Amino acid sequence: MKKLATALAFATGAVIIAPAVAEAHIQPTIRPAINQVECNNSQFFKIEHGASGTTCYANAGTVTGQIPDSWHVSTGNNKVDVAYLDTANGGTDTLILDKGTERDLDHVTITMFSIL
Repeated sequence: MKKLATALAFATGAVIIAPAVAEAHIQPTIRPAINQVECNNSQFFKIEHGASGTTCYANAGTVTGQIPDSWHVSTGNNKVDVAYLDTANGGTDTLILDKGTERDLDHVTITMFSIL
């Protein structure tokens, strides 16, 4: 039963907090593997913004914050979800982009993205 509950929790992403036991256990720290990298590889997720800014990310995970004046994204070898604020009309929108996709944007503010 314990193995089934652990498997179900893992499959659904549920967090289970177990009561303390006499044995010392190291509690895992779950962090996304996403990280900002130099834009020296076409396989990375790339955001072009401002007059000449380019920012790249590798590995799965989610980043929140604001990247204003974003005008182009390239997914590289990643499937990516992007949420943004369209500064021209004040609306918000999301994109789900497959691997190998390039998309021009209308100088939007990216507010969140996930590399899947």
